[in-house]
Amino acid sequence: MYIKMKIFCKSFPPRLGGDGILVQKYLKYGKRDAQVYTVGEGESPENVTYLSNGYGRSYRKQIKKISKDNEFIWAHSTRLGFDLNKNLKEDDFLTVHGLWGLVPRKPDVWWKYYRNKLAEYLYFKFLSNSQVTVVSHFSKNKLAEYINPYHIPNGVDFSGFEETEKKKKAVFLGRHHPQKDLEFVTEISKFLIQKGYKVHIGGNTTKFSLDREWNKIDGLTYGYLSEEDKSTWLKESKYLIQPSKWEGFPTTAIMEALKYKCIPIIRDYSNKGITDLSEFFIFTEKDNFKEKINNYRYSEINFKKLSKLLEGKYNWENIIKEYDRLFDKFNQ
Repeated sequence: MYIKMKIFCKSFPPRLGGDGILVQKYLKYGKRDAQVYTVGEGESPENVTYLSNGYGRSYRKQIKKISKDNEFIWAHSTRLGFDLNKNLKEDDFLTVHGLWGLVPRKPDVWWKYYRNKLAEYLYFKFLSNSQVTVVSHFSKNKLAEYINPYHIPNGVDFSGFEETEKKKKAVFLGRHHPQKDLEFVTEISKFLIQKGYKVHIGGNTTKFSLDREWNKIDGLTYGYLSEEDKSTWLKESKYLIQPSKWEGFPTTAIMEALKYKCIPIIRDYSNKGITDLSEFFIFTEKDNFKEKINNYRYSEINFKKLSKLLEGKYNWENIIKEYDRLFDKFNQ
């Protein structure tokens, strides 16, 4: 039996963010009749409605109006939880892809950090009426102080490894923002370049980019990569540099990297042994990243085991089934 569902997200199409990727995969593999209300431009694809060009007053006003009926709602991002709080019911869902104020990170403006910290605390402590899912163990552990979230990781479309030649290359994929700890990304990049690697820092250049420093580093390039260029870099690179402070495992970039036998160098504040993919990551902190990278033996990785995990447990089709099973529990 199909149950109508309204999905609200800030990032669609998927190239704009992780929540868009999860929504896209639900439209492909999910069993419910879903209509997506999002931000974007151009002609809306089937089952997707662009309400506004940007996440502003117009979009927030429209989603509040659309969410007032009794149909099942699935919202993405804590910010949408804030905006839709009064309209979300106990059997509706909010998926948290990353945390802001509750996570230790360098804020772009100090008052924003304290504002976000207070807002998230109040929301999860007193206001959250809906069921909450998280994509990382870190987020689950942090939110366990206030609520009891469900953990469902991100996935990957995987049908087997391609036989591609690995080169001495590494790549970063992400927004240029303090949340991504670009200073640490730069330190890791410089170390790898000293070891003979070529490194590319992907993502659109913003006011947070360290382009003045990057321009001085031989062997380092930076700038936006098309989907084709991303795939090429992941196929040829041994390492994905992704030491984000706030998301924890697994971002969609990390899962895509594993699909190409590209090993993520990450910093995760969760319990590092809690996932069965831990042996394929290089867990680092600022005081030990050189040692951790030097001691990691790429040639000893059990790619047969990794293939089994990506094809089974972490395949997007199976991840979406987990969401549907959870939805069934609350929406019969």
